[in-house]
Parts: sequence; C-alpha cells; structure tokens
Amino acid sequence: MTASGLGLGLAPRGVLRASASRDEIAIVDASGFAMQLDIWLIHLREFGNLGRAIERLTAMVADGFARYAAA
Repeated sequence: MTASGLGLGLAPRGVLRASASRDEIAIVDASGFAMQLDIWLIHLREFGNLGRAIERLTAMVADGFARYAAA
C-alpha cells in the first residue's frame, strides 16, 4: 500500500532493499522521530495456575526494554 502511494510505512532498511517494490518507495529522513511503544498486560485478578508464567513474562518484557533503553 505504501508503494501505491496510500500512506507511510515503517520498515528496516534491509526489508526495503529486499522488497520487490523498492524502486517505488522513497526513504524519508525523520530526524527527531522517537519510536514509542506502550505494552499492556491484561489479566484477571486471580492468576490461577498461570501466576508464575505471567510474572515471568512481565519481568522478561521489562528487562528487554530496560536493556534496549540502556543501549
């Protein structure tokens, strides 16, 4: 859709280089652009037997973002 002029898209340069539409896509420098992402973990109040899995998933996501922010 982006190659057809129907909007903007975000993709790594490697994906663009491999795209069959690479000659129809223009790369726009967006200086000052800061990618932000909100993640919501929604669950019942009572975890039941999934409690440890939910706690582990929460910790892994938080750790991943902390390491990314520190880089």
